[in-house]
Amino acid sequence: MAGPVTVGKTDHWGSRFGFIMAAVGSSVGLGNLWRFPFTAGENGGSAFILIYLFSVLIFGLPVLMAEYALGRHGQRSAIATLRKITTDEKKPKAWIGMGWLGAIASLLLFSFYIVISGWVFDYIPQSFSGAFANFSSEAELLNASIGQAVSEINSQITTVHLSSACAFVSDGIITQVAVMVDGQETFRDITVGDVSGCRFAETTSNKLEVFAYTAVFLALNVFILARGVRGGIERAAEILMPAFFIMLLGIVVYACVTGDLGSAASFLLTPDFTKVSFNTVLAAVGQAFFSLSVGSCVMFTYGAYLTRETSIPKNACLVAGADTFVALIAGFAIFPIVFAFGLDEAGGPGLLFVTLPIAFGQMPTFIGAIFFTLALFAAFTSAISLLEVGVSWLEDQKAIGRVKGAIGLGLVMLLFATAYIFRGDLIDHADFLSGTVMLPLGGALIGIFAGWIVPRHILETELGTGPHLKLVLFLLRFIIPAFIFAILITGIYAKFAG
Repeated sequence: MAGPVTVGKTDHWGSRFGFIMAAVGSSVGLGNLWRFPFTAGENGGSAFILIYLFSVLIFGLPVLMAEYALGRHGQRSAIATLRKITTDEKKPKAWIGMGWLGAIASLLLFSFYIVISGWVFDYIPQSFSGAFANFSSEAELLNASIGQAVSEINSQITTVHLSSACAFVSDGIITQVAVMVDGQETFRDITVGDVSGCRFAETTSNKLEVFAYTAVFLALNVFILARGVRGGIERAAEILMPAFFIMLLGIVVYACVTGDLGSAASFLLTPDFTKVSFNTVLAAVGQAFFSLSVGSCVMFTYGAYLTRETSIPKNACLVAGADTFVALIAGFAIFPIVFAFGLDEAGGPGLLFVTLPIAFGQMPTFIGAIFFTLALFAAFTSAISLLEVGVSWLEDQKAIGRVKGAIGLGLVMLLFATAYIFRGDLIDHADFLSGTVMLPLGGALIGIFAGWIVPRHILETELGTGPHLKLVLFLLRFIIPAFIFAILITGIYAKFAG
């Protein structure tokens, strides 16, 4: 039985600035800090960046505008809007499933994103306490203990694999790290990286502490969403995003002045067209979709709160431009520090939680604290938008008030988060399902729906007429679905073939 179709939204963005900050906050997340800079450096530097900028314009921006347009047209949650369009325009009801796909993807992302955000939260007080400053001395003491054990006691040394090599930090076990070299197990001294990795392992293995930080982070999300769009989401974004930009620029200046700017610039900006292939193009397109938060119905939902006076094309360009700026500048906040200390530039969570703390331990404590605070702000504004997709649906379709909806949905998400805390391997599975499968599929379906199913007059009303609409429709109909399905197939093949 179909749920109730409600009237349009009564809560809207209070200002253009507030909407831009909220939308940019949704797009700018932890991936901007650990994923884009490394992906660019490993895929041809400025050659990849040029392809990425092209991908944002040709692939990301049209889908972003389509989500805003459909959301404002419906003035409802994504699911309710699709129900309205398919009912009013007599289109197949199966398209409502696209809204369900986006909502489930958003909530699945949120359920493990808050756990990772809890780790970030935990690293802020660790930074202030100077916990990262002892990594070098800990490694030296441990290696000295090993040498003494061999020379004086001549006893057999306990060995552990690197993945579980944190026992020596907490229990004082004398050990070396066992590693695989050319298929053979060999031994090497403990490094600063091992100690930092063990610090991260200890952090994630302290289940009660991670649960507490995750619960606080979730409670703050629920509090903001319960206050509504203008008084909650918009107000939080107007405070957090300017603070984020100020801290990011401060870290960039510090990193460029004290770090190895030359190596970072070479890594990020030197064009290497020998690394450019079809897979590079797919990586750039995938990064554009990932960074702009399209395919998850987040921007669909935010579009429902736009007033009729707001220009969707202009504001979509501003959001895409600001998000791209953050992605580019983040590399200069991170890699001058990484190269200055001769650290591993590999991306992913390890860059944030293992590599950078080594450098922060040799800097004033406030530098690491500022960095993890700005990372927490980025995570918070992204998480708000993911949970809002579900809260908006409960408000529209089930007539559940925002306060009850946010609290109830938050409690459900806390149950999922608890499972991830105690079974960390589940995060990888949830990330693959949501990020590699559901989001690209959602983006392709939005392109097909907006390009082929939605009557042209709706898009003309929301986006205006003229040559730009013809170009947007062409991209939505033909180019975008083809590339996204290629990304989807490539991602699934890489997962199971590897």
